[in-house]
Amino acid sequence: MPPTNSSDTTHNLRVLSGLAVVFLVTAVIFALIPQGSGIPITATPQVSAEDISITPRFTAMGDDAVTMIEGFDRNCMDCHEIIDSEPRNEDLIQHEHIKMDHGLNGRCINCHDIKDRDKLVLRDGKTVGFGKSPMLCAQCHGTTYREWERGVHGKTLGYWDTTQGEAKKLLCVECHNPHSPHYAPIKALPAPNTLRMGDQSGGIHHAAGDKQSPLSQDYRHLKQEKPQPSEH
Repeated sequence: MPPTNSSDTTHNLRVLSGLAVVFLVTAVIFALIPQGSGIPITATPQVSAEDISITPRFTAMGDDAVTMIEGFDRNCMDCHEIIDSEPRNEDLIQHEHIKMDHGLNGRCINCHDIKDRDKLVLRDGKTVGFGKSPMLCAQCHGTTYREWERGVHGKTLGYWDTTQGEAKKLLCVECHNPHSPHYAPIKALPAPNTLRMGDQSGGIHHAAGDKQSPLSQDYRHLKQEKPQPSEH
């Protein structure tokens, strides 16, 4: 083996010793400085999982027109085939939970086919299944329907990149009650707390010399005043 150069060994030991001292001093400094010192971070508000649910607000009926009645799956015509219900605007004897509040559209047969209650009826007399209810909505809400088709209105769940998974565009009746379509108010969620800015609910509230909140403090005092014209 070639002889070891003692000067190189001494030099390497000095370098390693110096690096060890630097790391040790740095560790001591980080240990002594309180974490987050001087950063006014407010407590994270608690939000209920129900308030951020992305599930549909209502369950849409499919083309089979099956719904749960008294614990059993029934079609509309299971009852309407033997019950001759007249189209009128009086309070309902059955379906008391339905409250009509759809503008001037207050008659059942404006949307439900009078002969086949398992179908919806369009203005030209053609019928469609409940699963195609947007076709019915489009007859009066054309602008909103076109926005829904383009994704501007409504909600799409799943994947925007359909190569990664399925995308499901919610139907009108999964967000709106068709009998009372006014959208119920949504509980407002708390705004995010921006790092180093503290509580933002009160607008500009920091003193001019508060350097802990550089993004929200009032810098108006730094503006140079325009020199006044001389009177001479």
